[in-house]
Order: sequence, then C-alpha cells, then structure tokens
Amino acid sequence: MIQMNALNPWHVLSKFSKKEMISLQKLLNEASQAGDVSTLKVLLEEDKLLLDRTLNEERDNPLHIAAFHGHVDFASEILQLKPELAKNLNKDGQSPLHLAAARGHLQIVEKLLDQVGTDICFVLDNAGFLPIHTAAIHRKNDVVAMFIEKCHQTLHELTSANETLLHLAVKANSLETIRFLMSRGVKIDSKDDGGNTCLHIAVARRNSQVIKDLLQYMGAEINSINVLGQTPLDVLCESWQYFDDVSLVNMIRNAGGLRAVELIDLNSICIHSSEHATSRTTEKRTTTAKLTPVEKNHDSSATLLIVATLVATITFQAVLNPPGGFVQGESSNTVGDFLSDSYAPGTLPPGMPVLLRYLKYFYIMHTLALFASVSVILLLLCKVPKNKILMKFLVWVVWLAVFCAALGFTYAFGGLYSWDSSAYTYIFGFAKAWFVILPIAIFWVSLRVIYILLRYGTQGRRPNWLAKLGWPKLSRRIKMAISIVSIVCALPILLYVNYDIISVVKVLFKESG
Repeated sequence: MIQMNALNPWHVLSKFSKKEMISLQKLLNEASQAGDVSTLKVLLEEDKLLLDRTLNEERDNPLHIAAFHGHVDFASEILQLKPELAKNLNKDGQSPLHLAAARGHLQIVEKLLDQVGTDICFVLDNAGFLPIHTAAIHRKNDVVAMFIEKCHQTLHELTSANETLLHLAVKANSLETIRFLMSRGVKIDSKDDGGNTCLHIAVARRNSQVIKDLLQYMGAEINSINVLGQTPLDVLCESWQYFDDVSLVNMIRNAGGLRAVELIDLNSICIHSSEHATSRTTEKRTTTAKLTPVEKNHDSSATLLIVATLVATITFQAVLNPPGGFVQGESSNTVGDFLSDSYAPGTLPPGMPVLLRYLKYFYIMHTLALFASVSVILLLLCKVPKNKILMKFLVWVVWLAVFCAALGFTYAFGGLYSWDSSAYTYIFGFAKAWFVILPIAIFWVSLRVIYILLRYGTQGRRPNWLAKLGWPKLSRRIKMAISIVSIVCALPILLYVNYDIISVVKVLFKESG
C-alpha cells in the first residue's frame, strides 16, 4: 500500500505516468485512510468523476473510510464535494454515520447531521440498528447525547428486535449511558421480541450497580414475565451462578421481586378478588340468570353457620361457668328453699350458682340464644332446601340469638354487684348501652320496610303479600304516613336508652367532682 503521508500531489500525478497499474480508486482509498485532503484535490483534478464512481457501490466509499478513522477535515471536504455519499450504504448496510457513531467521532457525527440532515439518523443497517444504536452498543455516551440533541425522536426508536436504547446500554454495561437515558425519560418497562425488559438483561449479566439503578425506576414491572415465562428473579435463580449471587437475590426480593410461580399464585388471588368485585358492581341480571337459588344463598348460609356456631359456643360456655361460680361444700338446704322468697342469702346448697337469685334472666336469655343458634346450625347442616324466604328467616333467628346473648350478659353484670354500690351504677348503666343496638336495628328495619313499600308498591313487580293487602291501591301520602309510624315506634326505646346513658355520665362527673 502506498504511504500517502510520504506523497505530495505531484508525486501522485507522476505515478499515473508510470506503467504500474495503480488505479485512481485505490489512491483515493489510501488518501481517505490517511485523511490527506491535498491528495484528494489532485485526484479530482485528474478525474472529476472519481467520487461519482464510488456511489451505489457496496464497498466503503471515501466518506465511510474517513468517518471510520475520524478525519474531520477530509470528511468535511467530501461532504462539500459530494454530500450524496453520506447516504450511501456499504455491504453491511451501514452509512458513514453508523461508522462515525460506533467509533465515537463526535465532530464528524455533528457535521453529518448539520450538512446532510437528520433523515440519515433513521437508516437501519443489516443488523437492524440505527446510528444511535451503534453508539449505545459501543458505549459512546457523548454521541448518544448528540443524537438526542439534534433529533430527539431517536431516543424512542427501536431496533429490528424491538430493543430500546436502554436495552442496548444495559447489554453494554454502560452505567453512564443508562443513567443518562433514564434521566431523559426513556421507557424502562419496554420489552424486546423475547419479552425481556432491561431488568431481565441486567440480571443475566449480573451487573449489581445497573440492577440497583433499574430497581429504583421499575416499579410494578419488576415482575414482568418474558416469553419463556421467567421473571427477572427466575433468570437469576435458574443460573448456575445462583449461589454466588445471594446479594442480588436479596436486592430483587427487597424491591418486591417474585418468581413466576409465586406471581401466578398471587395473580390468581387478585383476579379472583377482582372478578368478585366486578360481579358485585356489574348488572345483577348477568349473574342471577346463571346461578341457581342454592348457589345464590351459598355465601349467606356459610356466614350464618359461622355466626350461629360462635353464639352457641359462647352461650354454652357461659351457662357452664356462670358469673360468681358455684357453691362449694355441703348444706342441708334444698333447691326449693333456695328459690323461695324467704330464703336468706348465705345458706346456699352445694353445686348451685352463687348468684342464682340474680341470674334468672341470664339463664333464660342464654338458653334462648343457645337453642336458636343450634336450630340454625341443624337446619344448615341438614341440607334443608334454602330458598330466599328461609334464608331471611334464619337471619332473623341469628339476630335473635345475638340479642338474647347480649341481654343475658347485661343481667349478669347486674348480679355481680349489690344494688347499693356505686360500681353497680357504673357497670349496670353501661350494660344498658347494649340496648342501643336494639333501636338501631329497629330503625334499620323500618327504613328497609319503607324502601320495600315505596319501591315495590309503586311498580308492576311487587311481592304477592303487598298485592293481597291492597298496598298498590293506597295513595302515596298514606304510604308515607304508615312508614313514618314504623320509625316512630322505635323512638321510645331509643329515648329510654339515651336517658340511661346520660344518667351514667352525670354520676361519673359527680363522683369525679
């Protein structure tokens, strides 16, 4: 090869007069490699079409060579003489901009963009890469920044494999480029053709600092699954180097990373919950049309069974162990003597509750609650056909059991203290607060009755019992009057309870004063 640095333009011309067959094209390539602008001018004086002959050839043209070697002046001269060479592609489908970007020649990249235009930024080579992609692959952060500055759209351009700039930067382990791209808002959760996010790739290359930076931005996409069904944690754990990467596993786990199996289990729960919530908010006809009456009441029967079992357990245990315990020792008194009005306290037969005189209503209420709850349990366990009316009836039976248990405990509190003690005043007064539940329940039932009467009484679709009572024929004013009366019925109980509560509060303030 001729050393162009040792030749001047006249030496080159003298070569043409010799018999040695040295083509002008070869001399042009050598001048391009050396960046010899003067030789270029001499060659063009000899053959003005020399640059034109390099167009549309698959091999590298002089601008390719100059861009690869970073000869700024030579490349500028070529661009002034024949700018079309900037769009010419070599056998690899690469333009001079690809080569300059890959080598990191920032000045040549800038001149190509300024003199030719930004259209050449979007030329894909045979590997499916744009010039900015080649810069990212070769970790040329300043060139990447130049492309984004001159043509911001290139920031979001994908390769032929649907890889983003961040994918390529992660593959190159270029931490500087990664941080620069994330600061510019590149999509972090994008997937390539293999369904891999940037975190998949970073985990596969085990660059802890890159993984740490990505985890700060990944958010919910930390558990993204690729086409192989792997999350980033799967990629790490299924590697033979897993036992050497415990710190990386902990890093991903602490950020919320899961394996695919764990994620599927979690998603199945979330999907079930979402479908259940959606079915409750969508139109009921799509659900009720497909469900049988037994299926519709399945959830209600399960809830009733749990509540009834709980009430039965509490009341049975309370009866076996009443407040105050049982009398110990022997006595000649009989049960009849004990129950008589002339019975003197202190002479109790053995085995009898100490506070039996004051626990009469306690036993009555708890017995009612126990048998009511046991009846509900038996009906539900015996697979009695559960229609809508029966389920509503069982609900009221369970309510009765709960209220009886509450009232029984109220009387039990009263029996623990003498009628003259201030402690009794406090505890029995607060025990009466249980009765707040009753007027609230009555008030709620009254509102429910109003709803049923006003809604179904004025529409064509109404319960049969309303039709038999002639409710639809009544005027709206009469309906409202009857409904209001049902609410007023609950007011005396509510006022009574409020009076007791206010009395207790007054006693407390008086005692504290």
